[in-house]
Amino acid sequence: RAGARNHPTVTLPGAAIWHMPWYAKDTTTNWLIYFQARNRLITALLHTTGEPDEALLRESLFLGLKYAMTQQLSAVELLLYAIDDVCRGPEYLHDELRTKLPQLSKLVAGFPDAQAKGKFGRRLSELVVPVTGDPWWLADDLDAELVTTDDGVTRNWAAGERAGFTSAVRRLRGSHDKLSASWADLAARYRAALPDLVSPRRWRDTCTATGWHEETVGEQATSEAGDRE
Repeated sequence: RAGARNHPTVTLPGAAIWHMPWYAKDTTTNWLIYFQARNRLITALLHTTGEPDEALLRESLFLGLKYAMTQQLSAVELLLYAIDDVCRGPEYLHDELRTKLPQLSKLVAGFPDAQAKGKFGRRLSELVVPVTGDPWWLADDLDAELVTTDDGVTRNWAAGERAGFTSAVRRLRGSHDKLSASWADLAARYRAALPDLVSPRRWRDTCTATGWHEETVGEQATSEAGDRE
């Protein structure tokens, strides 16, 4: 895609870049779920034809169902929110750069599975499991479970809730059906908006409006002053 838009690329034989592996980033149990789902869907809309990407939509639905089955209802809510925002179109992306994360934190604040806990007690039909070691079918036999985060420091509480599960499944199906039905229109809108979304002018306006430009300039001036001293 870079070459098609006349962006030169360079390959450096023998060079490598290391970064933390994805499984260690804990991106499936916190607010990163929203950004991963939203950005993945927008990328697909930008780089597919007008036909819905059925494989992607199916995988997204299955992921949401897995969250529901493992009692991660806050994760379901984040995924649904991501789909709803994608269906809104590209116009909001720049306007909500600074407000989105607080919105997500507020959205999941009331869900038990979003509450991290350091100490815990044991009760009947409860189990403490590592985040990567709990098959989804195990949760069906539990009233509640404490799932450790990847770093092993905290645990997230997941309590069984049949009404919440039923509602989550219904909403997941409805959201994915809506996205599939509007795929062609959304793809055209995102592709039409892309030049503006990535333009230096738009980013300059956004950074100025949010105060990022002033903060960056201030931090740079402070750093330069320190260097002179």
